[in-house]
Amino acid sequence: MFSLQGIESCPIALVSIGVVYGLLKALEISREDSFFAACLYALCPVVIMQSGSNYIDVIVALFLLMGLFWMTRYLGERRTSFALFSGIA
Repeated sequence: MFSLQGIESCPIALVSIGVVYGLLKALEISREDSFFAACLYALCPVVIMQSGSNYIDVIVALFLLMGLFWMTRYLGERRTSFALFSGIA
């Protein structure tokens, strides 16, 4: 029988893959290398296993990556809204 238990972590894992890509692009890594690193993150066994479970590790990783993304954007452009977004994440 198919169970939808833990399905809420699956879209969170997909968003975190995009955040990994955006973070590396903000660090001025090439598009190809950023895509490759995001694919490696997506294929990490821990991400795959926990995206279909009730564990919150993928959700915590998403917020950590979002905080790093906004902080790198703030350090590059010095806009206070980016620092605020980093603090919210």
